[in-house]
Amino acid sequence: MADNIIINNELGKVTVTKSVIEQIITDVVEETDGVYPANLKRAVGVRRPNMEIDLDDDGNAEIKVYVNVNLGTSISKSTYSLINEIKNRVTTVTEKTPLSISVTVAGTQTLHNLVKRNIEVKRTYDIND
Repeated sequence: MADNIIINNELGKVTVTKSVIEQIITDVVEETDGVYPANLKRAVGVRRPNMEIDLDDDGNAEIKVYVNVNLGTSISKSTYSLINEIKNRVTTVTEKTPLSISVTVAGTQTLHNLVKRNIEVKRTYDIND
């Protein structure tokens, strides 16, 4: 597994690190109404506990994001919006379409507590397109 994506283009060689992709995902989640990062326990070696980014040796990404939603927020619309926006921004920066993007709704925030959920929405992409 790689730790970054190398882009060779007419401007030269550009390295995009996982932390750049993490920041893109964080920005998308923060900009989406009714959605916020899930507060998962930090695993050893994981920089941000609410997402996983795996890069293969060719720099192709598999992205998993864990979020919570506010009561009344459409899970379908929110996950669709998150996946599309993450794909668009990551593709723009890295010049590569991710292999897959998965958004897991870990919980729904009610007035007084967080109700646990485990709803995963995943989209895979053909990198040859």
